Amino acid sequence: MYQVVLIDDEQVVLEGLNKLIDWKGMGCKVAGQAEDGETGLDLIRRFRPDIILTDIRMPRLDGLDMISAIRKIREDCRIIILTGYRDFEYAQRGISLGVFRFLTKPTRKKDIISAVQDAIAEIEKSRRREKEFQDLRKQVSRFYGFRHADIAPDTSGKPDSGSAYLAVRSVRYIRDHYMENLDLQQVSDKLYISTWHLCRVLKRETGNTFVNILNQIRIDAAKELLDETNDRIYEIANHVGYPDVTYFGRVFKQITGYTPSEYRNRMIHTK
Repeated sequence: MYQVVLIDDEQVVLEGLNKLIDWKGMGCKVAGQAEDGETGLDLIRRFRPDIILTDIRMPRLDGLDMISAIRKIREDCRIIILTGYRDFEYAQRGISLGVFRFLTKPTRKKDIISAVQDAIAEIEKSRRREKEFQDLRKQVSRFYGFRHADIAPDTSGKPDSGSAYLAVRSVRYIRDHYMENLDLQQVSDKLYISTWHLCRVLKRETGNTFVNILNQIRIDAAKELLDETNDRIYEIANHVGYPDVTYFGRVFKQITGYTPSEYRNRMIHTK
């Protein structure tokens, strides 16, 4: 259930929001409600809600000042403003504070429902991206340990702003296309960054260069083929992206300590 907090200095508005909106039907629960900014801020500290519906002009603490304070508590919550004031400066400041939606009173029920549904959709999108980031990172970590373990996507739901996210995406792309004639330019074009920036990101996050990562992925794939198939060495070399079988053998020995033939024979004798 998505946690929701309602804040408005008009009791009738709070009652209307509680009674007229089918919160449960939208997968939401009203965790608390308040009639002033300070009490609202206390509720937010306590419940850390996903969605907040609030007025602007309120006693004890102005709504926009409250929103500014909220960002220090729960940066990724979706804030929907319900207000009778149509002042452009209020709207402009609200946008600068990352307000999700700005609705003016009197507000139609369907507009509130639509705003909440859109907020939920954004939250779900953010969570999917977070999960994708973590899944990618786990996959990459099986091959290369990140040097900066504390790097994580920012809480605004934009993990693509982090170098760690670029690193996992680039390694994922290499793993998906290693059998092709892949080069640094192709990967950097896919990520819309310069080759220089990609080199820097990979070195910083994995401690390896693009060539080392590509070779490791290709040789790992070759090892599986040597173990599981009867394909000839040159066929395996071609399959994993090495048209030059001599170069393949040199790289293979550099990484594993064995020639491809030695590796295959060793695996046969250990079974």
